[in-house]
Amino acid sequence: MVTESRQKLIYEVNENLNSAGFESYYYNGVCFDIVAKNKRNEKDLLFLKILFNIDSIQFQQAKNLKILSNMLNAFACIVGVQTRYEKLKNNVIYERFGLPSFTSQTLKNILLNKLPFLFRTRGGLFTEINPEKLKKARKKRNITQKELADMIGITKKSIYEHEKNKMKALFFVAVKIEQVLGAKVSEPLEFSNKKFIYEQNTPITRLENEVLYYFKKIGFETSLVYKTPFNIIAKENNIIFGYIEKNRKETEKIVNNLKKISDILRKPSLIITNKKYEADYEVPLIEKRELKHIRSPKELIKNIEAIRCL
Repeated sequence: MVTESRQKLIYEVNENLNSAGFESYYYNGVCFDIVAKNKRNEKDLLFLKILFNIDSIQFQQAKNLKILSNMLNAFACIVGVQTRYEKLKNNVIYERFGLPSFTSQTLKNILLNKLPFLFRTRGGLFTEINPEKLKKARKKRNITQKELADMIGITKKSIYEHEKNKMKALFFVAVKIEQVLGAKVSEPLEFSNKKFIYEQNTPITRLENEVLYYFKKIGFETSLVYKTPFNIIAKENNIIFGYIEKNRKETEKIVNNLKKISDILRKPSLIITNKKYEADYEVPLIEKRELKHIRSPKELIKNIEAIRCL
């Protein structure tokens, strides 16, 4: 059920995406609600979960978003309005199950490359300090790590660590450092190239197990993902979205969404069945046993294209 407030948020997010030059598709699914692609850069992909309360995200939803992020080099995030206890602040990054979470306005700023500086956890507000800028500013003031630490009210070890590695610091500490040094040492938070760590989803059905085996034998890296219109992503030089059929009735429900998402992302898709049948789908049907005779990812993609042209 989509409440009026959530519907308003979804509309706002879509408007922000479109104004930033993204083509988007509203799926309203369990794993993600919107998929978007930058019209100027097809590699720039987003998967967004829209929740009024970001605390309502479930572990399995977050896990599947992480799989999408890793497999597709996409940016996966949660856009919301509040937590259980407070309203989200603009230009502050929150985190749920490791996924960046923020307001629609913050998303708009990120899309416009106005990256936020602040990160919110239960421990307070944090910002990231640039080690080189900190060290350079301290030496310019001609003060030691110990002297700077004493002025701020923290340990020398803390200053040493911040000059050695890029780390987050409590916001009020970063502000004190910048006041003492008279220089900007904090910097925007980074989002790109983040790789998530998670346990792979395990096959539920015998058909899923067999399809995974054949895809890996052909030469694909594969991942199962659930609660989306596709349940397998196969990756080599190209990416294929596949739906391993459980029953025909369920396939009829998801096939339109699978086609739309495939078109948005410009990636081929297919439905893998135990036994082939006649169906008026815009997505190619391939019987499981046909995979046995395919020897390479390139050959599989050619087969998909050939079926689509029939």
